[in-house]
Amino acid sequence: MVLGGGFIYISLEVLIAVGCCLGNVLVIWAVWKSGALNKPTFCLIVSLAVADFLVGAVAIPLAVIVDIHVKIPFYACLFMSCVLIVPQQASVLTLLSIAVDRFLRVRIPFGYKSTVTKRRSWFLAAVCWILASVLGFLPMFGWTGRAGLASETVGCCLGNVLVIWAVWKSGALNKPTFCLIVSLAVADFLVGAVAIPLAVIVDIHVKIPFYACLFMSCVLIVPQQASVLTLLAIAVDRFLRVRIPFGYKSTVTKRRSWFLAAVCWILASVLGFLPMFGWYNHDTLARYNSTSIDCQFIAVIPVTYLTHFIFEGCFLPPLAIMIALYCYIFFKIRSGRAGLASETVGCCLGNVLVIWAVWKSGALNKPTFCLIVSLAVADFLVGAVAIPLAVIVDIHVKIPFYACLFMSCVLIVPQQASVLTLLSIAVDRFLRVRIPFRYKSTVTKRRSWFLAAVCWILASVLGFLPMFGWYNHDTLARYNSTSIDCQFIAVIPVTYLIHFIFEGCFLPPLAIMIALYCYIFFKIRSGRAGLASETGTYTQKKYKLASSLVLVLALFVVCWLPLHMIQCIMYYNQNINVPSIALYFGILLSHANSMVNPVVYAFKIPKIKQEYRKIWRRVTSQQQQADTNSSRTPASNTTDSHDGPRNDKISSQGGANDMTPEKN
Repeated sequence: MVLGGGFIYISLEVLIAVGCCLGNVLVIWAVWKSGALNKPTFCLIVSLAVADFLVGAVAIPLAVIVDIHVKIPFYACLFMSCVLIVPQQASVLTLLSIAVDRFLRVRIPFGYKSTVTKRRSWFLAAVCWILASVLGFLPMFGWTGRAGLASETVGCCLGNVLVIWAVWKSGALNKPTFCLIVSLAVADFLVGAVAIPLAVIVDIHVKIPFYACLFMSCVLIVPQQASVLTLLAIAVDRFLRVRIPFGYKSTVTKRRSWFLAAVCWILASVLGFLPMFGWYNHDTLARYNSTSIDCQFIAVIPVTYLTHFIFEGCFLPPLAIMIALYCYIFFKIRSGRAGLASETVGCCLGNVLVIWAVWKSGALNKPTFCLIVSLAVADFLVGAVAIPLAVIVDIHVKIPFYACLFMSCVLIVPQQASVLTLLSIAVDRFLRVRIPFRYKSTVTKRRSWFLAAVCWILASVLGFLPMFGWYNHDTLARYNSTSIDCQFIAVIPVTYLIHFIFEGCFLPPLAIMIALYCYIFFKIRSGRAGLASETGTYTQKKYKLASSLVLVLALFVVCWLPLHMIQCIMYYNQNINVPSIALYFGILLSHANSMVNPVVYAFKIPKIKQEYRKIWRRVTSQQQQADTNSSRTPASNTTDSHDGPRNDKISSQGGANDMTPEKN
């Protein structure tokens, strides 16, 4: 059985070795032939393939030799065992390098090619192999049984140094969150550089003075406490980012983040070094006559300190707070995305139905409906373009400054098009009442389409003004690179939004529209009493259409005015802290306007209402016909065939009776 099992094991190892060698040789050859060696990532992939090749060519044969218990000198066996470790360590370090390479590709997309070069990638691959060799051959220098700790030490140090270097090179240290991330990376680095070596010293029971052992044991606790407190600080930072999105930058600054990181480290040091001030194992000190002891962590640090203070007092409460904060953050983000998704679908579907209904009913021949279609197109673009771009802007994607500025300008255009189109509709209704007999010759279909085009051109000009210099120059000057965290308020100046868009392009048209509709209703109501019935019916239709369009205007004001008022409050009185929920409500309400308009058209404008009914009847009749066809059986067909002649006979009898002369 032993021989059989050994033969099967060796056979499987041989098959795996052949697969490793053949497969990875093919990988190296394919990369070389395709010319991909000019790309930094593929240099690291080739390094990983070499490690896997050596597993098959060297490690597996040596593993078989070690497994069959060949009698050889001790150091030869030790050397072969060390060789088995090297490829595995090289694979781990190379995979870490590839992960860092991909991180940099996403983190600094525009500076990646200048930062990560082919030469640097080969140098990094060489460093990985040198470190793997050092780690693997440590037992040859007397460190038997601690190669795992050595790899952890190097992994902690190298990985976190790369994180700190990447954050520094990308210029992200100007952002408060990354200050805290660097603090966390420093804590993890100290675990590898200080805590793990001290843990080894404590583990091998070196005989040292009691207080020296106590000091080293306290040092082991500090990085862990610093990590917990820094993670808590990062959670609070993310909570504030969601809770006060517009007041975040003024509240959470780079200076305050560094101060918070320093506080975390001071608190961690105080908590970690408390045993030095008397909270240690007095029994251990009393047991030894001399001041030197066999250094052990549990011999100098009391269990009550570790359990009641460190775990129950300094670990569980921060953990509970972090879980609560992140639950709130994800709930807030998911609820916001869900609302925007439903608004997107409602805007697009509803306004497409409006455009289709107007087209099918033939109402496009009437000037007013040309302008209504233009308004529906603006509402459709809110759902199809503006809301998706608003989501991109809200999640702070790192993109070039002018790309962010362009997307922010696109958000403004549909709103301006809606305002100008509503003004055009109001003027159209005014002319319908003011010059009823010359209206058809004055307001034609061609002129209405021309007016709609003018509205869109003006809206585009007004919306894209920031692209021609009226943007936040401070944001562009603050960043070293051309890429920024895209935010609407970071690129669009508040002066443009308040003084130009709201006070210049929203309030004056709104005042004109209110005045026009007041005149229209006064004129219609004063003239309805003395008109003939036919003319009165016609006037009633005009009244209903005007009232429907006034409702559209009123909804537009109700939906957009809160957001503009919030922006005015934030601009004119910066001491007032507007809740983020109020701001998001204002944004959702402004987007919801584009979803509500199709509902108003459906219930208030007869032509669109009739076309909606036709669509509904067509859909329901098709469904009923499909249900009837699926439920029909051969028996029912037979019955129908017998009923035909009988019905014909009855009808002929009825016809004969009809032809009988009436009795006087």
